[in-house]
Amino acid sequence: VSDIANAVLDGADALMLSAESAIGDNPKQVVDVMHETSLSVEKYMRGKKNFDEPDMSGGCQMDIAIAFASIYLSQRVPIKAIVALTEQGKTAFWMSRSYTDVPIVALTPNLATQKRLLLYQGLQPFYFDVNEHVGQDLYTEVIKFVKVNLQLDTGDVILLTRGSQIGLPGKTNSIRLLEVF
Repeated sequence: VSDIANAVLDGADALMLSAESAIGDNPKQVVDVMHETSLSVEKYMRGKKNFDEPDMSGGCQMDIAIAFASIYLSQRVPIKAIVALTEQGKTAFWMSRSYTDVPIVALTPNLATQKRLLLYQGLQPFYFDVNEHVGQDLYTEVIKFVKVNLQLDTGDVILLTRGSQIGLPGKTNSIRLLEVF
């Protein structure tokens, strides 16, 4: 139990059983204990996780800076969700490395990226192909999608990150606050 708790406190994205825990007589009970312990520690950590500003004195890639700025804003602005439009998931990955109590949603047109992002702590990936919305207002479509999938209310605010050039990985360069309608 202490190993599980410490792994969660250290920010592990996933846990696995090994040795006698994995091959014992009661595998379901072992998984149940691991699950209950994880949830208990995560519940304890809510509200206690503070954003530690990373050392960027040597410079930082723009998408990483956008990810950290999003987390910083999520702890200071009353937003209901952080939404990252992402190709390969790098910006969303960096968001999951920091702490926020605000849901982080990754919208990606790549099924492989969506599957990989399922492993990251605090991240909800969805398939969302921006190319299907050509000619439509992208922001309107994102708001509609997130409103339904996160059950947001009219007037809620989301933080959206994206690149100005859709379809190019590693080019996240903007943050926008959007009001749900």
